[in-house]
Amino acid sequence: MHARLSPVALILIALPVAPVAAQTAASPSSATLNATTVFEQAPPPPLKLTVGTPINFGKVAIPNNAKANAVCRYQLVVERDKTVTSADMLSRTGLAVDPSNLAGCAISGASSVGIVMLACENGQTIRYGASYSSAGIKGALFRQVSRIGSIAPPDPDAQRGYQIMSDNAGSFRCDLGRDGQPAIMRINGELQVSAESDLPNGAAVNVGTVTLSVNY
Repeated sequence: MHARLSPVALILIALPVAPVAAQTAASPSSATLNATTVFEQAPPPPLKLTVGTPINFGKVAIPNNAKANAVCRYQLVVERDKTVTSADMLSRTGLAVDPSNLAGCAISGASSVGIVMLACENGQTIRYGASYSSAGIKGALFRQVSRIGSIAPPDPDAQRGYQIMSDNAGSFRCDLGRDGQPAIMRINGELQVSAESDLPNGAAVNVGTVTLSVNY
């Protein structure tokens, strides 16, 4: 007996697939920042002169009458950190040195070159000027020596940074102390004294001034 084959219908059912939602593009965004500041004038580099010790000739002799028209010349000159004094008799003619010293020229007592402290920017070049003015006392002429003086750091070993100020205008480098202490300027001077009857005897007198100026 043969089995009957019954046809079977294969039904394919397509199930609908839900559509994928499309992604929405982000809107562009931007931000603006302001830049602000406060302007202030930069302070100038330090530059200050402070007088430490005035030029002091101590006691000087007025020429006697043993040599007519004689002039006594007194000089204070710095050598490193020491003051070297000299007293010479000059002949009025040509102001040449007369070694006889018949006029009795002599300097005594405490004397020193002038000392001025300089605060400045370490390592910078400083321009300086120096002008000498006599006080106008008859018979006493205060003037500069051939070289003005020197400048050096305040440290004991003044070999470092020691500079000579040769002329009454020039420049030097600012060399401060190891801990920033001001540099020391030492200022020379000369006093010429003639035998004038109106010179004060035994009194301390201002015989002149030195005006120093510095700038970068």
